[in-house]
Amino acid sequence: MITGEGCLDHQTVYNKAPIEVAGRASRRKIPVLAIGGSLGRDADNVLAHGMTMLEGCVEADASVPTTLSEASATLTAAAERVT
Repeated sequence: MITGEGCLDHQTVYNKAPIEVAGRASRRKIPVLAIGGSLGRDADNVLAHGMTMLEGCVEADASVPTTLSEASATLTAAAERVT
């Protein structure tokens, strides 16, 4: 299963959608990949809440205009890295 969020970080574990997806999937023993626009502070902590793997699209310090203009390419690249 694949889920995502703008930034996977320390706030993700506080009942955000990816954690709900991970919880439901893990009860059924379904692996979950989370793709975030970026991986922020304590992103690895999300793995302790049912995620199987995390991947970010861009570096956390990337500029917003660049991030938006390259969104399709960076999402595609992130998906290719995990296959």
